[in-house]
This record gives sequence, C-alpha cells and structure tokens, in this order.
Amino acid sequence: MEIDQEYLPSPQIPTAAVFMMLFLMIIFSALVGTAFIYGFSALKGIDFQSIASGAIEIREAGERNIVRFIIMINHLFTFVIPALAFTWMSRRNHWPGQMEFNRGSTVVNFLVGSLLILAAFPLAQYSFAIFQDATWLPEWMRSMEDSTEAMIKSLLQVDSIFELLFNILVIAMIPAIGEEFIFRGIIQKHLQLKLRPHLAVWIAAIMFSAIHLQFEGFVARMILGALLGYLYYFSGSIWVPVFVHFVNNAIQVLVSYFWADELLGSDITEPEQVPFTMAIVSLILVIIIWNFLRNHNALTKSDTHI
Repeated sequence: MEIDQEYLPSPQIPTAAVFMMLFLMIIFSALVGTAFIYGFSALKGIDFQSIASGAIEIREAGERNIVRFIIMINHLFTFVIPALAFTWMSRRNHWPGQMEFNRGSTVVNFLVGSLLILAAFPLAQYSFAIFQDATWLPEWMRSMEDSTEAMIKSLLQVDSIFELLFNILVIAMIPAIGEEFIFRGIIQKHLQLKLRPHLAVWIAAIMFSAIHLQFEGFVARMILGALLGYLYYFSGSIWVPVFVHFVNNAIQVLVSYFWADELLGSDITEPEQVPFTMAIVSLILVIIIWNFLRNHNALTKSDTHI
C-alpha cells in the first residue's frame, strides 16, 4: 500500500509523539464518555457498575436496550470520536484524506476479504479453546472474562427485530468503524512509515487484541487483527477492513438470533472445541486466500499505472 505523505503529520514529529497524542485524545474522550454514561445511568436509576461486573442479571428488553445504548456511547467516545479528532487535528485542510475516506477498493477485496475471515474462524476458535483451558491465567483475568461473557450473553438475548438491529449497530457496525479507524487507519498506517509492513501489521494486531482485555481470546483476536491489517495493507482502503470486521461481528449476532433455539442451554460465548485437523485446514485456506488477495491487489495496482 502506498501511503500519501501529504495526509500524514510532519515526518519531523517522532512516532512516539504521534501515538502519545492519540493516546491522550482517547483517554480524554473516554473520560468524557464515562461521565456521560454515569450521568445517564443515574438519571435512569441504573447501577451500571453492577451490570458491567455481572453482579446484576439483565432480564427485560428495556434494560438490555439501555445497556446497549451505554455501550454504544462508550465505543463512540473511546474509538470513533478520538479517531476523527486525531485526523482533523493532524491535517485540518485534508482530514478526509488523512483517513483515506475517499479511497475505495475492488469488489473482490470486500467479498474475498470476508471469505478470508470466515476461513480463519476455525483457526481462531482452536486458539481460543487452547487458552481457555490455561490454568496459568491469574484469577483477576478470569474474573474479567466472566464479567464480559455475562454481559455479552445478556445482550445477545433478543426478543424483537428492533433488538436485533440494535445489536448489529452496537456490536457489529460501530466497533468495526471505530476500531479500524484507530488500529488500521492511524496506528498501522503510522507504523508502516517506520517499520516493515509485516511488522507494522502484527504490532497493530497485538495492540488491537490487548485493548479488549479478554485474555483467553487474545491470540484469536490477534489473528483477526492481523488479517484485517493485511486487508488494509493490500487494498490501501480503510473501508475494506471496516466492512470485513462488520461482517465478522454481524455473523455472530445473526447466528445467535436465528439459531437461538439450537443454542439454548449452551454457552454461546464459549466456542466448541475445534478438531486439530480442521484448524490446519483453516490455516491452509487462510494462506491460499491471503496469497490470492496479495496478488490481486499487486496486479490491480500495476494495471492502474499502465
């Protein structure tokens, strides 16, 4: 991917300073969002701290929608708003170009990129199961995992089309936009100026996984982040990883809705054990599709220069 230097901060500014500015923006915006959330929770008479920790079970649709709204606000203030603010402050006159909003891609990248994520699903599930059984994880990490699982399980309970669409918005669309803007559109893009592309992809993927604070799924989410990073690197368009990220999240929401009866009685937040052979097949498919996308985009770029 060719990076347009016109839309980046001055090369004289150290990368560490750029990341520090982004970090401070995220912290400040997140604090504003947290203040809003606690004010909203107090107004509604909700003990959000107890709900977030899993101490209180959410049963009613109205309560679930309030929690979805709070999570949406949290994600907007933690990822989307800081990403837009950073790009605007970096290049006020060209801020859409800074994030490359105006750069599209081929249909192949969107469709085959989605296929790449689907092919990687068994591999990610296998890695998740390995770390799920790890006895060396400290108790506080397991406690955070349990709280997150309880929250997800309550939100995936859907009694109407409105709740389903709300879930797609909160769990699939907004996280795809915010996280890709931050980790691919800003972090990976700046790392590629200083490091080899592959190293930039994987560093951004590690940071992407770490920010979720879900340790049993760290490797699985890192794999997802790396594949999204390569989609961004190959295509040069932020919209490709945004779309594929959305597809990945939306599929999980839709499966929990349309196959709710089949999933009843099972823990939908914990993946079933994937056979080792299936994980190997998944890895082979990922390599084949990855190589296809790399060659496709190399050919597309060469054609545009003819």
